[in-house]
Order: sequence, then C-alpha cells, then structure tokens
Amino acid sequence: MKVKAKSILFILFILNNIYCYSQNYSSTKKEIDSLINFVRGKNAYANGSKKLMRVTSRMLLLSKSIKYPRGMTVSISIMSEVYMNEQQYEKALKIIPEGKILAEKHNDYYSLAWLYIQEGMIYNALGYTKRSRKSLQQGLHLVNKISPNEAHLIRSTAYRILPLNIKKENQNNSDSILLYLFKSYDEAKKMYKSPIRNICIALSTIELSQQYYYQNDINNTEKYLALFETALRTENDKSEFIKYFILKGNIENKRRRYTKALEYFDKALQLTVHYKIYLLNLKEIYTGKSESFLGLQDYKNQAVYSEKAQKIADSILSTEKKTLNTIISKQNRTNTSEPQVKDKTKLLIIILILSISITVFVLYTFYIKKKKYHKTPESFTDSEKSTEENISLYKKDSSTKNLTGLKLLVQNKDQSFHLKFSEAFPTFNSRLLQINSQLTYSDLEYCALIRLNLDNKIIADYKNISPNSVISKKYRLRKKLNISKDENMYLWMLNLK
Repeated sequence: MKVKAKSILFILFILNNIYCYSQNYSSTKKEIDSLINFVRGKNAYANGSKKLMRVTSRMLLLSKSIKYPRGMTVSISIMSEVYMNEQQYEKALKIIPEGKILAEKHNDYYSLAWLYIQEGMIYNALGYTKRSRKSLQQGLHLVNKISPNEAHLIRSTAYRILPLNIKKENQNNSDSILLYLFKSYDEAKKMYKSPIRNICIALSTIELSQQYYYQNDINNTEKYLALFETALRTENDKSEFIKYFILKGNIENKRRRYTKALEYFDKALQLTVHYKIYLLNLKEIYTGKSESFLGLQDYKNQAVYSEKAQKIADSILSTEKKTLNTIISKQNRTNTSEPQVKDKTKLLIIILILSISITVFVLYTFYIKKKKYHKTPESFTDSEKSTEENISLYKKDSSTKNLTGLKLLVQNKDQSFHLKFSEAFPTFNSRLLQINSQLTYSDLEYCALIRLNLDNKIIADYKNISPNSVISKKYRLRKKLNISKDENMYLWMLNLK
C-alpha cells in the first residue's frame, strides 16, 4: 500500500509540473504575442528607439526561455531595424544572419523576407548597391509565401529602396526612379487591413516629394508633402516627420525665406534628438541651417553649422568605412576559406568512406574465419587431436637427437632457435619456398615450430601471442601451403623432404 501511495504521489507531482509548465508557457506566449503586436505596430517608435529596444530585448529573453521561434525571429528583426535606423550598421549585419536561419528553419517567410529587405537597405546606405539589389530581390522572391498585406509591405519597401541604388550609382534616370516610387506608393495603398498602412504611404510620398525636389519641381514636391502630412496626421509616432521638416526647410531656403527655414530645421533637429534615430539626417539639418544663416548674412553661425555638418559627414564616412572594411574582411575570409573548407570536407568524406570500407572488410573477414573455425575445428587442433599418434611418430623420427635441443631453445625463448633449426634441417625451408615462394620469415619459423610438434600454448608463449592467434596462423599457413583441412599439419611437415 505504501508503494502504491508513493507511486500515486509521484504521478500527481509529474502531472502538476506538466500543468504548471503548460500554463506558464501559454501565459508567456501570450505576453510575447502582445509584444510582437506592439513592436510591429504603428506606435513602436512613439517613445523613442531606446524604449523599443528594451521591449524587444525582453521579448527575445522570454522567447528564448520557452523556445518560441516566432518571438525570437521577430525580436531579431526589430533589433536589426533599430540598429539600422540608428546607423549602427555593423551591429545590424551581425544579428541578421541569425534571424534568417531561425526564420527559414521555422518557415517564417515574412520575417525572412523582411530581414532580406533590411539587409538591402543597409547595403544601400553603405554603397553596396549590387548587394543591396540582390538582398531586395531575395526578399521579393518570398512574397508568394506570405499574406497579401505582408506581401504589399515587402513590395512597397523594396520598390522604395531600389531607386536609392539608382541614385547611388549616379544613374540620372528620373523616369525609372519615379516608376519604382509610384509602384511603392501603390503597394502601400493596397494594405487596407494593416495598422501601418498610413506609415507606408507616408514613406513612399516623402520619397516622391524628395525626388521631385531634386528635379526642381516644387509643385509636385509640396503635393506629396501634403499627402505625407495627411497620412500621418493622426499617428502618435512623429519620427518620420524628420525628413518632412528637412524638406520643408530646403524649400523655404530656395524661396529665400530663411527664418522660416530655420524653424523647420529646428523641428527636425528636435525630433532627431527625441527619437535618437535617423542620425544621418543631422548632416542635412546642419547643412540646411548653414545655408539659412548664410542667406541671413549671419556668417558666424553659418561657419558653426558648416563645421558641424562637415564633422557629421566625416563621422559618418568613418563609420561607414569601418563597417565596409569589416564586411570586406569577412567576405575575404569567407572566400579564401571556402576552397579550404571544401577540400577538407572532401578529404573527410574520403577518409570516412575508407574507414567504413576497412571496418566492413575486417568484420566480414572475421565473420568468415569464425564461421570456418566453427565448421572445421579439427583443422586448428590437429596437434591436440593427434597427440598420441604424433608422439609415436616423434619417437620414430630419425632426427630425435636434434629435436630435444631445439625444443629447449623454444622453451627458453632463445631467438637463435630458427637458425639452429635451419642448420639441423637444411632442406626444410627450401622445400617450403618451392611450394610457395611468397612465404615470410615468420611463416618459415612457424612451420619449424609445428615441425617440432609443439603445443599451441608453447608456440604462443615463444611468440608472445595468444593461443588463438597461433590457431589463426596455422589456418593461414594451410591456405598458403595448400594443406587440406583433413590432413595433420605435423605429419605433413614431417613428411616434407
């Protein structure tokens, strides 16, 4: 009864643990899912990138604690996005591969596509336009595996970044740039059920307005700026207004309304400091302010902001160069190590195949021998089975006077035994070699020991091996000398003239 009671208590304990674990897993998963909705929502950056990074870090820890793949993948995706927005490209590129592996392993194609798009955005910022295009295309290839709204987001973002590659390559193809940007805008408008639809529309329209500004088309510039403002009017996250205010300031500079321009640049600066993202825009802000002060003939402030813009440019250039060098060095290490890795892999495969082949051969040989030993044990025990007969023949051996001395040499483990034996029986070795010229010195010595009618144990002791090894040796000698299994080896050796 006590044993039964203990068993029941143990089972209850296990069931309770399972229940608690499942409850904990379920509640933790719910918390992670709610965090995912927040970090992928329209107000993710409302309280700044640091707050978003803290939330994402917690989400990652929780996801790892219950091994929740989706939570881990989304966490890495958002973290890389924050790093990218803060121009910490090296950190972003370090974690993106981990996210891609997780996403691919668990068929999270949306996260995988988004990570490719982020990679394309980073490569674009660093000037790697070919790599950027490749990553963007890899992201676009996955849109058929995700939901329509997610597919529209991926397309909209990719089409928005592709024109930036064209600009980086100094291809003054305004038509192609506008074509991609309008495609981006159209894809964003199709995201009817997405909470970030307005943000995507705003991102496309701000790029359109910038392009028209570069083409000196102020009317269209202001048209799409108005669409941008309408899209984000009710949004709490105002971080995207950084580009908006910079563009408005540039327009006012063109119109020589420098004081108004400074107001816009100051608003852009405040938002950059508040959200701590898009730090690259500081260069444009300082450059714009420098131009405004120049227009106001405030040469002191003009020089100050010109110097600030140059420092930011140098800092960005230094950061980009460092990141580029890191990427290039890693790429070189990968390229140089790839052939070595392939060669090593081939060598390991060859070694593995040889090892398996040798093992199989040895096991097969051992099995065959064991089978033969089992079938014909008499072939290995002829000296033991014919002891009386052998002794009778031994006594009749005309060379008995020589045998005693030779046996003593064997018992004393005297290595001169075979030499003395060859002197006593000068034709013995030559007769054996006539039968098989491939016999070794060791084979001839064994034949001499058998010729003396020595027990397997005595031979084993002399050769410092096991009796079973002696039996195996005898079996091999039978094959080499073509002695049938029914024939007594001692008699065969004795009759050798």
